[in-house]
Amino acid sequence: MRIGIDATSLPASLAGAGRYIRGLITGLASIDSDHEYVVFIKKTDRSRFQHIDWSNINFIDIPYLNRPARLYWEFFQTSHVITQHKLDVWHAPHYIVPRSAGHCKIVVTFHDMVFYIFPELYSWVKRATFQRALPHALRMSDHIIATSEATKNEIVHILKARPDNITVIHSGIDEAFRPTADARLLHRVQKRYGITTPYILTVGTLDRRKNLQTLIQAYHMLIQDKDPGCDLVIVGQKGNGHLELVRAITERNLEKRIHLLGYVEEEDLPILYSGARLFVSSSRYEGYGFPALEALACGTPILSSPSPSILETTTRTGLVVEPVNVRAWCERLDHALNGTRRSDRHLENLENYAWQNVADKTVRIYEQAAGQSPGRVSDIHRQPLETEGPVPDACSFAVLKTIVYADLFDYPLTMEEIHQNLFGFRASRTMVAAALKTPELTDLITFEQGYYMLKGRSHLYEERLNKTEEAQRLFERHRKLLYWLCSCPFVRMMSLSGALAFKNCKEDSDIDLFLVIDKKRLWTIYAFLAVTAKLIGKRELLCLNYIIGRSDTHIKDQDIFNAHQIANLRPMYGWTHYRKFTATNGWVMGYLPQWNGHAEGTHTFPELKLSRWAAWGKRLLEWVGYLPLFQPLEWLIFKLYKKRIEETISPSQTSGVYLTRDRIKLHTNDHRHRFLKKFEDRITEVMEQHERMNLIAQESHTAHNGHMTVKW
Repeated sequence: MRIGIDATSLPASLAGAGRYIRGLITGLASIDSDHEYVVFIKKTDRSRFQHIDWSNINFIDIPYLNRPARLYWEFFQTSHVITQHKLDVWHAPHYIVPRSAGHCKIVVTFHDMVFYIFPELYSWVKRATFQRALPHALRMSDHIIATSEATKNEIVHILKARPDNITVIHSGIDEAFRPTADARLLHRVQKRYGITTPYILTVGTLDRRKNLQTLIQAYHMLIQDKDPGCDLVIVGQKGNGHLELVRAITERNLEKRIHLLGYVEEEDLPILYSGARLFVSSSRYEGYGFPALEALACGTPILSSPSPSILETTTRTGLVVEPVNVRAWCERLDHALNGTRRSDRHLENLENYAWQNVADKTVRIYEQAAGQSPGRVSDIHRQPLETEGPVPDACSFAVLKTIVYADLFDYPLTMEEIHQNLFGFRASRTMVAAALKTPELTDLITFEQGYYMLKGRSHLYEERLNKTEEAQRLFERHRKLLYWLCSCPFVRMMSLSGALAFKNCKEDSDIDLFLVIDKKRLWTIYAFLAVTAKLIGKRELLCLNYIIGRSDTHIKDQDIFNAHQIANLRPMYGWTHYRKFTATNGWVMGYLPQWNGHAEGTHTFPELKLSRWAAWGKRLLEWVGYLPLFQPLEWLIFKLYKKRIEETISPSQTSGVYLTRDRIKLHTNDHRHRFLKKFEDRITEVMEQHERMNLIAQESHTAHNGHMTVKW
C-alpha cells in the first residue's frame, strides 16, 4: 500500500501539530516496513528527518511556499499529486485535505477545535480559513484521528460527525524528554538563558488562549504576599498574545523576575524542564497539551488548568486549578512550590507515549480506511492494561457521598452516573465498580435493576422509571415552545437544568432553563420572553432563572450544589457557547473530577436544530436589533425591570438574586444552602448508622464466640 503524508505544514519552530507530524513520521520509519510512504515536505525541512531510516520512505521536496500558497497547494494541487504517485491513502495531519481524491482514501488528524470554541482569540482570516477547512475535511475523510477524547467529543458535537468514524490516538513525546540529573549541564543551559535562581516554567506559543495574563497576575500577587524566591520562565514563540504579555510584565515591573526566552533549541528544552521547580499550564483550552506531558516525562511536578485533554494524559499526577481565578492560581502556586516534590511516579507508563505506539495505531487506521485487514505491524510496543489495586477508602467514601447526594432528590443512580458525578475523587470505572462491592458500602447500599440507592429506598427504582416517562412527556408537550425560544434573536445557548435535565420530573414540574443571551440585548430579550410567556400562559412553566450575557462568564458561587448543576446542564442549542462556558468554569472539576466539560448525557433529549428559514429570520431580526436606536431601549428596560424585580422580592430572597447588565440570576427560592445543610446531616446520619451496625455486629460476634467457648 502506498501512503502519502502531507508534511508541508511543518513550521520553522516546532510546536503542537509540528511535533505530531515529525514524531509520527519518525515512528512510522521505525516500525512499518510493509507499506511504502511518500512524504511531501518543504526542501528546508528535509534536515529534520536525517536521523531516520529512509528505506521505505520517499521524501518529495516542494518549493518553499508562504501560508496562502501552501493552502492553495494542499487544497487544489494535491489531487494531481495523488494521481501522479498512485497513492492508496492520503494522510492530512493538519486539517487541510484535497478538493478531490478520486479512489484514494483520506485520513485526517484533528488536533483541536479552538477556532469554534474561542473564535474571538484569532483574526477573522484565520477563523474563516479553518471554519471552512474543518467541515470540508470531515466531508472528505474516510476516517478521522483525534489526538484526545476531548477533541473527539467536540468534533461530534460541533460538526455532527459520526463517533464511530473517529479514533482517538494520543500523541507521543520524544525520547529526549527524560530527567536530567547532570548538575553541570543544568547550570550551563540555565546560565545561557540568563536564569540564575530557582524557577517556575511554562511552555507554549504565546497565544491569548494560553491565558498567560492570569498566570502573570497570580505570580505578581504571590511575590507580593510571600515571595517564594522563584523566577517565572516563559518559553514559546511569539503568538497573538505576545504584545499583551510584554505590556502586563512591564506594567508590574517584573522584567527582572519574568524571563521571556522565546523559542528555545530542541535539545535545551528537556534540560529546562528538568531544572524547573514546577511546570505550569494556565491555558483556557488545549487540544492535547504536549508541554504538560513533556514536563512529567522529565520528572517535573505540574500545575494545570483543568483542560479535559490534559487531564486525559496526566490523571492524578498534577494539581488542578481553574483557569481565570487569579487568587486561586496564587494559592495553588504557593501550595505547589511548598508541598510538591519530584517523584518517580511521574514517569509511570511513559512507554505508552512512544511515537512507535502512535505509528502502530495510525497504520491500522490506514489499513482500515483502505479496506485491508489490519496487519501485525508491531506487537512489541503494546502495553498491558493497567490493573487496579485495592480500593482506597477515599474512593468508597466518594461513592457513598455521591449516592447520598442523589438520594436528597429521590434519585437512584446507575454505575455510570456514579462514576460521572463522583464527589471529590478521580477514579476509573473499574475502581468505582469495585468500591460498590466493598463490605463498607454493601452494608449501606442496595442494588435494584441496574440502579444503586441507600438501603430501605428500593421504591426509588419504580419512581425513577415513572419520573423519566413524565420528563419525556413534558419535553414532547413543549418541544415547540423550546424551539421557539432557541429561534429568538440574540439567544446564543439554551440548556435544560434542574429536574428536566435529570429526567426526574413530577406531573407539576416546571422547565428550568440556563440561557446565554447576547449581553448587548440581554434585558430586552429577557423582557420579551417573560412577557410573551405570560401572555400565552406559560410563565409558571418556563423558569428563566439564570441568564448570562457572555458564554465565558465565571460563576463565583463555588460549592458542590452549583458544581453539580453546571456539570449536569443539558445543552439543547448552542453547543459551542456551552463548551466555552464550561472551559471558563473549570473549578467544577475540583468538586467533580470525572466531569470533562463536554455534557455527558447531552443526548438525554434530541438537540434542537433551527431550520434554514428560522436561522435566516433570526439573523435578520438580530441585524435590526443591533441598530443604535435599540440601545437606549435596552438601558431603559434594564433600569425599569431591575427596579420592579427588586421591589417584588422579599429581603430573605436577595441572596439568590443577582441583577447586572450582563447577568440575571433569579433564584428567589434558593435551595442551595438548604440542600447543602441537608446533605451534611444525611452523611452524618448514614455514617452513624453504619457505626451502630458495626458495633452491633462486633457485640454479636463477641457474644457468639464467648458462647462457643463455654460450650467447648
